[in-house]
Amino acid sequence: MSVKKITFLSSLLLYSIYAFGQTPYTLEKESTAVINGSSNVSDWKLDFEEHDCTIVLVDSAKLEVGAALISALTFTAPVMKMSGGRGPIMDNKVQKALKSEQHPNVQYKSKSNVITQVTGDKVMVKSEGVLSVAGVEKDITLQVEGSISEDRKTLNFSGSKALKMSMFEVERPTAFYGSLTTDDDIVLDFNFTFKQNTEKEGK
Repeated sequence: MSVKKITFLSSLLLYSIYAFGQTPYTLEKESTAVINGSSNVSDWKLDFEEHDCTIVLVDSAKLEVGAALISALTFTAPVMKMSGGRGPIMDNKVQKALKSEQHPNVQYKSKSNVITQVTGDKVMVKSEGVLSVAGVEKDITLQVEGSISEDRKTLNFSGSKALKMSMFEVERPTAFYGSLTTDDDIVLDFNFTFKQNTEKEGK
């Protein structure tokens, strides 16, 4: 597909979003996503040093229980940019376990996002979607806590999700000739801040 066609399709998508009263947001640099786990030796964590998350709010949606505030939510992170802070040898083990060559990204795409609780400017959102890890897709549900500025130009969403590596057929990394073994249970923690796209502000 030519660059001109891609540009046209991107412009058409943005026009469609704005035309139907939806506002896209971009992820701020201070946002974080981390996987926490443990082993028979110590706890460990894996940072998503590079990631992207896009979110689209429905302009007409009120902050009330049952409202579909978010029309689209997508998270993507390249496996090659995940680091445990313990050097390249361990990072390579993680990349191999996650089959980075065949499946370079970890990705979550929401199917529905519904408000389940409202307290002032804070909301709880039940997000249901598909998480793809190492080429295996699983339906999951996230409980996301959010805060929204009064002018809706700034958003913050955070949460945790307990998972198992075996859910995604991931072989648990080992080290020191098998004397260090990682546990199956892991927890995904995320804290995302978004800003309203400048294109929307100028309309």
